[in-house]
Parts: sequence; C-alpha cells; structure tokens
Amino acid sequence: MHPLLALGLAATGLTLVPRLVAGTGPGVRAVPAAQAAPLLDAEDTVVLDVRSAPEVLQARLPGEALNLDFHAPDFPDRVAELDRDASYLLYCRSGQRSGHTRRLMEQLGFVDVTDISDGIIGWVDAGLPVEHG
Repeated sequence: MHPLLALGLAATGLTLVPRLVAGTGPGVRAVPAAQAAPLLDAEDTVVLDVRSAPEVLQARLPGEALNLDFHAPDFPDRVAELDRDASYLLYCRSGQRSGHTRRLMEQLGFVDVTDISDGIIGWVDAGLPVEHG
C-alpha cells in the first residue's frame, strides 16, 4: 500500500478491506463497472439484468443472470417477489434503468444491491468480458 494512502486511512480511522473497496459490503449503492467486476465472481451474488430480451442477446455479463425487463408491465411486482436478503449485482445498458431499479429495491427493503452505474456500456469500455447470443 502506498504510504500516503496508509497515512490518510489511518488519519480518518478507515481500514483498507478488499470487500469494501470492491463495493461488495452490504448496502444499496451505485458503482462503476470496474469496481463492480469482482462481484461477478462471488458465489452468492445474483446478477440482475433489467434490459429487454433483444438487448440481452446483443451482449451480457458472463455467467448466469436473472433477466427482468424494466419496461414489462409487471416489473415492479416481479422485483418485489425477489429475496430481499440476497446480494444483487444490477445492470442495464447505461445505468438509467438499473438506477431506477436500485431505488425501487431500496424502497422495498433490499439489503445488498450493487448497481453498475455505467451499465454494460461502462463494462465494455473498461475492457471487461461479455458474452454474446
């Protein structure tokens, strides 16, 4: 760790814990793709893609994801049916729909939601892997 970073952390009483730096501690928050990427490897993370089916076919984060179309009439009801105690990694194309979904999830009492604030666009721009088809 850089000495100035260590000094600054010590002065504020903070510690450098990888889980918190990666944005993976409990809470509801929005973080850029590069910061959210480690969550994709967490075994207990539910990836929630709120884009339409055609968008999902164009590109998606690697691995399995739950897809709930933000524009579907029953979208709020489907979100409300999810496990509020699970850990979610939430994304859309640019961060708009996932931002609205994050706020909805917070209002519904979800305890661990990480929203990729720049969406899959930010994910691709950060050079992170995607799947197609």
